[in-house]
Amino acid sequence: MPFLYSIYLTLTFRSKNALNLKNDLKMNLRIFTTGLIILSLGIILFACNKNNAPEIPEEEPNIYSEPHPIDENDTIVFSNYVGFSVYKTKADYFYYISLRKLPDGQLNAVPAITSLNDPGLRIDDSGEIVRISRWKLKSGYIVDYSASFINAAFTNITFEEYANYSAANGVAGMPDELLNPRIIDTDPYIEFYHIGCLDCNRMYFTLGQINQMLENGTIDEIFDKLK
Repeated sequence: MPFLYSIYLTLTFRSKNALNLKNDLKMNLRIFTTGLIILSLGIILFACNKNNAPEIPEEEPNIYSEPHPIDENDTIVFSNYVGFSVYKTKADYFYYISLRKLPDGQLNAVPAITSLNDPGLRIDDSGEIVRISRWKLKSGYIVDYSASFINAAFTNITFEEYANYSAANGVAGMPDELLNPRIIDTDPYIEFYHIGCLDCNRMYFTLGQINQMLENGTIDEIFDKLK
């Protein structure tokens, strides 16, 4: 009898465990199914809200950060460190040497160019040699890193002629006695704007942004208008 009773207890214990396991599985299945339904509803609601949400506009060009090009060809960037100028001249002097003539007649700010391969020169879209710091804007305006003085003078010497003279003579530019007779305009500017500093917030401008300021008449809100 004790042996049979032991068998009876063992079978009863196993039956109860099986029943408990079955109930646990049912409970876990309910919990899993409920969680899956809630997760699915959450995904659906998120997708609906995302589709109905207003689009966030792209960041506007910021002159205090690297600028956004206004068009695909607008990749030339100027900075207020150390400074540059935007100007319009009485005649087209874009391909000609400029310098500064002091009140005593001495010349300074004379370009130091050694040859046509000088890193300070470039060939523009028309195939002409021009200073790398000088670029055309719309409506006859020019942007120029090397134009720091409003009392500059323009010569009728092209950059190509100037570079060829330097290369032929092993120098970095023409002497005053050759430059002075070639000065053709000592008051060339119709308009002149400048921006520059060493200890200030850096600002960056694409050619397109400068064109926009000129067209909108807002350039003097950021630049100093010297003429």
